[in-house]
Amino acid sequence: MAKLNYTSNFVVKSDVPGNCIITNTSSPMDRPENIRYGYQEVQDVYKGSGIDPAYYGNSRKGVSVVAQITEVQRVVDSEDASYIVDLPMAMHLVIKVPAHQLITPAVVYTMLGRLMAALHNEAGDDSTKLTALLRGALNPPEI
Repeated sequence: MAKLNYTSNFVVKSDVPGNCIITNTSSPMDRPENIRYGYQEVQDVYKGSGIDPAYYGNSRKGVSVVAQITEVQRVVDSEDASYIVDLPMAMHLVIKVPAHQLITPAVVYTMLGRLMAALHNEAGDDSTKLTALLRGALNPPEI
């Protein structure tokens, strides 16, 4: 996993309660890279979960955290430098969890690992599943 150098490469673009946007000062001005962090309290994490109320925790409250990145990838033809295409890209991740003592960063990272695994084939060693997803083929071929 690549590491971000916040100290050298990022400045705060916007900071309001529940939402912070930082921008990469090393990216070109016409192709900014922005990262957004968001936080929101959730009143009922069980809503829509299908969990029997008999098994609810002592609180229904939780939190939702979002991390989002937007950037523009520039493609320049190696044989014809006048051919330039800018490709906008955006990705985000939402983490919604109960506000419970058993929910630790380790628990969240374990589940994030499972999410990343869902973007790979059963062997987990190549990008064939992600390639298929990007073409609308959603069912895992192993099933």
